[in-house]
Amino acid sequence: MVAFALYSNRKTGGCLFAGINALSTDTEDTTDTPGFDGNWSGSASAVLQPGQTGDDCGTTVYFSINIDKSKISGSLTDDEGRVITVKGAVFEDCSIWGFLKERYEAVGLIDGKASASSIDGEWYDFSGCYGTWQMQKQ
Repeated sequence: MVAFALYSNRKTGGCLFAGINALSTDTEDTTDTPGFDGNWSGSASAVLQPGQTGDDCGTTVYFSINIDKSKISGSLTDDEGRVITVKGAVFEDCSIWGFLKERYEAVGLIDGKASASSIDGEWYDFSGCYGTWQMQKQ
C-alpha cells in the first residue's frame, strides 16, 4: 500500500515532513522517515552593501558540515586561507543556529531553516559583513 502522510520524526527534533511512504503489511516497521543526520555540503556568498567590495567581505566559499543528533560541526577555508570552524544545532522547529570560530575566537553567526534535503540561511560576521548560504544533504 502507498500512502501520503504528514508525520513528525523525533530524530529531526519533531519537524513535520510530508511524504509518500510504502507501508508494509509485515509487523516490522519499514517506513524510512527523514532525518538530518549525515553529511551536507554547500556554499556561502556575501551580500555586499554600498561601499563594500569582495575584498571587504570575501567571495563564495564552499564547505561541508556533519549533523549528528542535531549537532552541527564542520569547517571551511575562506578566500584568505583562514580555517573557520562551524558549530551549531538543529532545533525542534527545524531552525538552525550556530557560530563561526577561528581558532578560539568567535568570528560570526549562522541561522537558517532546514528541510529533509536542504538548508538555507544567512551568515553574519563581526566585521560587518553578511550573506546567504545553502546546503544539500549528501
